[in-house]
Amino acid sequence: MERSRSTACRKKFTSLELTGVINKDLQDMRASVALDTEDTARRKILYNYHWFDDLLADLPCARDEPKYLSALQKLHALSQSQQALKRYTKERYFSIVLTLREWELQLAEVSSVSKFIRERIIFLPEAEYKEWYHQCYNHR
Repeated sequence: MERSRSTACRKKFTSLELTGVINKDLQDMRASVALDTEDTARRKILYNYHWFDDLLADLPCARDEPKYLSALQKLHALSQSQQALKRYTKERYFSIVLTLREWELQLAEVSSVSKFIRERIIFLPEAEYKEWYHQCYNHR
């Protein structure tokens, strides 16, 4: 506990860039530590979480079918790659989903894939997704 406090204080101090406006300086300092803490927590979860196992559990019949074997092998390789884990962000998810039309998102297959990615790979809260969805698709 004491070590994490010390680390946070060091990060605050090193991120402090004086602009002459104390409120702005303090706000920037707090934001840098908060972002780092959120990112660190997310990375710890991702590195210890194996979403591919959940996918296989959800698709028990797909393991044996040859037409799915190639795709499952590629997904397995992605799930093992630490480099690939860094690319899974909610911003990237949103940019990919924006390429779809609203009716495409409502297809059962697309909807279930989207939900799997949101819940088990990028850990996007349902409320945040719904808010984004209404902003993007209700204003088109």
